Amino acid sequence: MVKGLNSNIDEIVHVDQLPACVITTLLPFKDDIIFDSVIGTSQMVLGSNVALKIFEDSNAQPKVYTLPNERDGN
Repeated sequence: MVKGLNSNIDEIVHVDQLPACVITTLLPFKDDIIFDSVIGTSQMVLGSNVALKIFEDSNAQPKVYTLPNERDGN
């Protein structure tokens, strides 16, 4: 749920590059968390059993597309 100043993070780190370690600076900005548009990435390689378990676990979780707003009490 991190936003970019000029581009969303999914426009910079494409899905075919995942999983990836990302090095950036996160900053609070108004009601959002943003990254500073400078990103360093390193590719990760996962074994097939680990990748399958992560995929299964992520599919079992509810999808959240917005962060709760603390001011609203959510």
